Amino acid sequence: MTNICFIADLHGLFPKIDPCDILCICGDLVPLSVQSSSVDTKRWVRDIFIPWVNKLDVEKVLIVPGNHDLHLKEEHFKECSKV
Repeated sequence: MTNICFIADLHGLFPKIDPCDILCICGDLVPLSVQSSSVDTKRWVRDIFIPWVNKLDVEKVLIVPGNHDLHLKEEHFKECSKV
């Protein structure tokens, strides 16, 4: 059986995630403080988000961008095999 976890509206905060097969992050991943800048969003994903994801005991992470994820792009995650 596949174990799927869902979280949403992180705004840059990272909750404790129990081990699961698939983690779905449903909207508003990026902190409010960087959402208006594509450069800051890319830096945050690279320096903060990807290291967090790499430490999780999950096989795959699915991201559904939300209305605050204005500059979030698929290319930002190319260095993370879980996303």
